[in-house]
Amino acid sequence: MSDEAEPPRFIVDHMLGSLARWLRMLGYDSRYDKELDDGQMLSEAKREGRIIITRDRELSERGGGFLLSTTDLDGQLSAVAEKFSLKFRIDSMRCSVCNGRLSEIGADKAKGLIPEKSFGSAKNFWVCESCHKAYWDGTHWKGIMDRFRKLGLAGEGTG
Repeated sequence: MSDEAEPPRFIVDHMLGSLARWLRMLGYDSRYDKELDDGQMLSEAKREGRIIITRDRELSERGGGFLLSTTDLDGQLSAVAEKFSLKFRIDSMRCSVCNGRLSEIGADKAKGLIPEKSFGSAKNFWVCESCHKAYWDGTHWKGIMDRFRKLGLAGEGTG
């Protein structure tokens, strides 16, 4: 059994869809369902063992969630990362669309999944186990990693 604690799992309110996507890219299970009302979100968080992240003071007071005061994405990422000691986890990245787990795949499997112009410059490829969306380390990846480095979230050995 590992001494390492389980990473936090989040449920993010309807005002924080961008934050949910970035937490997923960072490597954290972040459920986002804009159709859930406050009561449903509280129930789901309790049932699934998730931490509520919200900008709604009333919701945070009712459910003990983490209240964010800023509307700035970098500020939100920094606040959540500081509160929960988050760092980029390449082996735990999740699909930014559906929150599914990403699995690394070889170039042979990736060839038909990504644009030909991107294939030649990419070295690493992943696919979502749930929705089958493909990901690769192209120019968008560089922007993601630049943001993580700027915010001190990249961790060691993340180029």
